Amino acid sequence: MHTAKANSITIEPPPLTGGAEAVYYFHSDHLGSASWITDGTGAAVQHLLYLPFGEHFVNEQSTGYFERFTFTGKERDAETGYYYHGARFNSSDIGWLSVDPMADKYPSMTPYNYCAWNPVKIIDPDGRFGFLKHGSMVFKATKGKNIGLLHRMQMWYGASIRADICNQGEKQIHMDSYNPLVMIESEIFGCFINTYNNAIRNYENNMKNGEYIDAGVNLHTVADFYSHSNYVELYAEFAQKNDGYSMDLDKIPTFAEAQKDEKLMSFLNGRLKSGIYPADYYPLDETHSYINKDSKNSKRGSKEFVKDYGYSFYEVAIKLAEKETLKIINRKAE
Repeated sequence: MHTAKANSITIEPPPLTGGAEAVYYFHSDHLGSASWITDGTGAAVQHLLYLPFGEHFVNEQSTGYFERFTFTGKERDAETGYYYHGARFNSSDIGWLSVDPMADKYPSMTPYNYCAWNPVKIIDPDGRFGFLKHGSMVFKATKGKNIGLLHRMQMWYGASIRADICNQGEKQIHMDSYNPLVMIESEIFGCFINTYNNAIRNYENNMKNGEYIDAGVNLHTVADFYSHSNYVELYAEFAQKNDGYSMDLDKIPTFAEAQKDEKLMSFLNGRLKSGIYPADYYPLDETHSYINKDSKNSKRGSKEFVKDYGYSFYEVAIKLAEKETLKIINRKAE
């Protein structure tokens, strides 16, 4: 382990802008934390660096201005030093000050931890550990099946912690960047089919060999197809143009079912893609952040699936992921 030493940085005082009309600009890092604050002239007035859990490592000021919204963009109370995350308050010194309201869904983790002990890569936007949706989906699907509790927990770990934290940058695990800007366009459709079907085959082999954590990772890949690709959007477009294809939530085909439909597959070929990750290197309409439906509050996930049907793209993606996950587990668990 190496101990970091803070560098001394001198910030020249900016001209006084004065008064309530002063304008300040917030420059954030990959977690959304304030790193530099500049005034209306572009001069630096505050510089911040953080230890992993939000404690200030460097806090240099050239004026009396102090930015309240600092670590991960959350407000820090000047009197107590606590960050407000919505569901709970967090102290950078001691952690959460109350139990997570969703703690019962993650029995293997202390209810007082922050971002599954990985605050360098992960943020917790509202204090509710939303990034563990994959784990809860798998744990729910394995309930009542011929799978022991320990093995269910291993699958939960693989689908959430192993996939989303330990293997965050593995594009195949998350179906990321299957996109004509970074791949040969003619190969994208085949890559989707191979990655999806291989994940199912690998799940079956891993379950047979007792590799339950890896099996959980395989289920993560299948579920991510729906949240990280534009399959749901393309199906909506296709169904509105062709008779006999339902828009009902329970009748929308999974990708495994779609592969048996030549007409639908022909439509998807050349159109199917996933967002680029990390995002923001390419135009907005091509990024992971625009296509992904990981959350009901994401740019795409919050949008209405089809007018007058009453559900969002996020709800369709989650429904299909849950349906396929349950189908795969049922096939080998009974």
